[in-house]
Amino acid sequence: MLYLELNRMSSRVRIPHVKVDMYEPAEEAALRHPEYHQDFYAFLCEVISTARNIAYQNEATHNNLSSSDIYLSFCSMMQNRFGPLAMAVLSFWGVKNPGDIGKALCYLGEENAPGPRKRHKEENFENLPALELMLDLPFHAPSL
Repeated sequence: MLYLELNRMSSRVRIPHVKVDMYEPAEEAALRHPEYHQDFYAFLCEVISTARNIAYQNEATHNNLSSSDIYLSFCSMMQNRFGPLAMAVLSFWGVKNPGDIGKALCYLGEENAPGPRKRHKEENFENLPALELMLDLPFHAPSL
């Protein structure tokens, strides 16, 4: 549902932006856990901020994003920003599977980044559809 909402709202509606200092926690997480690129951590912070703004207009419910909500927002924003190069960018960032997103969220949570919660664990992301399926499939033309 959130994925469809992100696509529908892409260019017609201005989404209110929550001011978040996402770079400091991303820098700290990258220093402590260098298996992922600093840009990946910053991108995750941006994903959470955007997903919260779209999914929950009521501030009292902002902390209720599920792992699926975050993953769908992540994939949608990767497609919108990087298009068919999304998998190459993820490879450069050190991301191989959805579990890496959960692991990086835990690292950001250790740095008190706005958004990640203790319930967003690596295991919650491992059973989600493969990144290749989510990011590459829309760019393949059906065979005629």
